[in-house]
Amino acid sequence: MDTHSIAPRRPAASVSRSSPAGTARPRKTPILALATLALAAITSACNEPLAPPIFGSITGTVSVEAMGLDGVTVSLSNGASTATGGGGMYSFANVDEGSYTVTISNFPPDTEFAATSGSVDIVGHAQEDVVDFMGMYIRTATIAGSVTVDETGIAGVSVALSGVEAMSAMTDADGNYDFAGVRAGDHTVEISGFDADRYVFDPASRSVSVAAGESANVSFAGAVARLPGQVDYLVRIANVSRAYDFSESGSFAVPMGADGPGPLLPGEAYEFHFHAGPGHYLSFATMFVQSNDLFYAPDGEGIALWNEDGPVTGDITDQIMLWDAGTEVNQQPGTGADQPIRSGGDSGAADADNTVRLATDDFGNLPEVSDVIRVTLHRDHVAPTQFGLTIENISTATTLRTADGEGHPTPLAPGVFVVHTGDNPLFTEGEADRGEGLEALAEDGVVGAYAAALKERAGLTNLIAPGVYATHAAGTMLFNADEAASAGLEAMAEDGNPATLAAEVGAAGGHRDAGVFAVPVGADGGAPVGPGQAYEFNVIATPGDALSFVTMFVQSNDLFYAPSEEGIDLFPDGVALEGDITDRLLLWDAGTEVNEKPGFGTYQAPRQPGPDTGPAENGVVSILEPCFTYPELGDVLRVTLTKVAG
Repeated sequence: MDTHSIAPRRPAASVSRSSPAGTARPRKTPILALATLALAAITSACNEPLAPPIFGSITGTVSVEAMGLDGVTVSLSNGASTATGGGGMYSFANVDEGSYTVTISNFPPDTEFAATSGSVDIVGHAQEDVVDFMGMYIRTATIAGSVTVDETGIAGVSVALSGVEAMSAMTDADGNYDFAGVRAGDHTVEISGFDADRYVFDPASRSVSVAAGESANVSFAGAVARLPGQVDYLVRIANVSRAYDFSESGSFAVPMGADGPGPLLPGEAYEFHFHAGPGHYLSFATMFVQSNDLFYAPDGEGIALWNEDGPVTGDITDQIMLWDAGTEVNQQPGTGADQPIRSGGDSGAADADNTVRLATDDFGNLPEVSDVIRVTLHRDHVAPTQFGLTIENISTATTLRTADGEGHPTPLAPGVFVVHTGDNPLFTEGEADRGEGLEALAEDGVVGAYAAALKERAGLTNLIAPGVYATHAAGTMLFNADEAASAGLEAMAEDGNPATLAAEVGAAGGHRDAGVFAVPVGADGGAPVGPGQAYEFNVIATPGDALSFVTMFVQSNDLFYAPSEEGIDLFPDGVALEGDITDRLLLWDAGTEVNEKPGFGTYQAPRQPGPDTGPAENGVVSILEPCFTYPELGDVLRVTLTKVAG
């Protein structure tokens, strides 16, 4: 038996057939007929029988994806036809010798075959040839939609597609789902796995028909189900801390080895110390005393304290410039009557050009910066982020010479410094002095008021990260004190990433309501909350429920704000809680990463090289026992509960 699949093989040769002769009547026979009769007589005499007729059969199966397809028309090129049945089978019996083409038609429109015809040769008696046709369903339709409640997408809902084919999906964070590569035909889309105590969908299943290549939208809009005693809350987590311009500020006034404040004479040095992490810059200013309003400082960007190799150290004098404050008319350095060595202070005439600018050598005797001052950065190994800066007066008695040829000492005056991330912390080139104290520093070497003004603008700018919340019955939900943090809590506390913890809560179940807060009020996307901003989210609760949530203290390695591990009782004495609940919060240590000075640590989220990169602490979750100074919780957060229904 020969078997063919879609495109059958053709036999190598064919054999022709003979038919038996008929019986002659006694009548006048033409010469050709007489010769034929004579030949037949001779053949009979030799006992050689005539060749029998040749008949064969052609059978096969029409299938789609290995399933037989009934009702398909199968035609032979001799005009015979049949239909498949019994699982896609067909058969042609007693097919005469010859060459044939087998063709299929009338198959479903959503199927396709690599070939719809095949060839076969019947050359032997009782020959059986098999010609099979194998096809595929056309899957070019799409069914997609969303699952929402009050126009808010519901994540994690199971979506089942049934009908001519079965598929399954789950809604994403925005409540959307998508079935691609769907067969044409009638389908049913059904949703399940949502919180039936909270949401009502009517209906929860819908029918849809799609043709090949067609797209259909099947969406489900539900409503919030009300529970006995249910209260709907709006929770607001506000960052009430201040935004600061600088991380640190200070002044330097006492020469090294001296007992009190004073100018910096040749051979003497000032030194001060500060903290700085990656991304921080240093700016300072100190008066060139033999002038009316000149001062030494870096440019508006400041001195980068870290680079790709780590902390910057060494001589940085080449980054220091001599500036003109633009507040007093310049006189010859070393002789001007209104310069502080020779006047009572603030006695000179106002400069017509009141902008801060690089000093110009109008009198031809300004010394080079590097002949007066040497500035050196070094590390204080008390803490990884602590630096020291030394300002040395390296001038001599002859570094500054006046027009009469006389040499003059070149003292420096007390100054101020700031650690910052933005540009132009002390002044802006080309703009007037801001009136904060630079004039007094540059004209008279007086820094008290300036240092106080800068101190008001220096501090730790606190950020709050996206977090996870849940309402639940008695017991713990998001973490357990005195136990190692879960992977989700670690990612939350170290990097402000709530995704893993939210997944852990979802998998554990046992909550009335749960979710992620990530988008600041009024913002378009997820982000930390800075001073003056807030997160808001809605939750439902019934008597006996508690509220738990966690949010990272961003200027740390692994600290987070949260209530106690059991959460906040929302119905104390059976009455729904409302108002300010900030006093129910604590600052927790996840115990997963070694703590650094807040706001400066190299492995804290704003400055770390990547997530989960700090040294492991291998501790347990506990209320923070501070080894650094941290802001009061109430100076950072304010959390309020507002009843919106119930």
